[in-house]
Amino acid sequence: MLGVEKEIGLTASTNKPVVTADRNHFITEDTAGTIDYGEGMNMIYPIGGTKVLDTHNGSSNLTVNTYGKGRSVYLAGLPYSNENARLLLRAIYWSAGCEEEMKKYYSSNPDTECHAFPEAGKVCVVNNTDKEQDTTVVYADGKTMDIKLSPMESIWI
Repeated sequence: MLGVEKEIGLTASTNKPVVTADRNHFITEDTAGTIDYGEGMNMIYPIGGTKVLDTHNGSSNLTVNTYGKGRSVYLAGLPYSNENARLLLRAIYWSAGCEEEMKKYYSSNPDTECHAFPEAGKVCVVNNTDKEQDTTVVYADGKTMDIKLSPMESIWI
């Protein structure tokens, strides 16, 4: 289902397929630079039609696969950070086939969050850092609002 296999046999020292990554994908749209996989994994190789989105030392760190009507995402590890939380959010929406739903009550900056309470007509926007942050909040109807947040500030709109 995940479209990857881990080399654990006696062939671990032989030549492995060259694994190349293509970050052009919905899941990696918000990533810039190196993705932190923590300890990660080694000797993970794609099988079948699996698309590799990121590699490290020739091993597949982030892959996506489709099977039947389903989708799967493999991550070699994912310690908590604001950037990794956004990566995981995008992976969940993609694997559910709901990419268009992600930008309803959405904050454009991974260091901020948007919490929606539609029944109350309220949105809470939170800065999760100790630095000032700018973000654009996207409402369910597609309207946007640019917001500047002080360090660790949360505001109700």
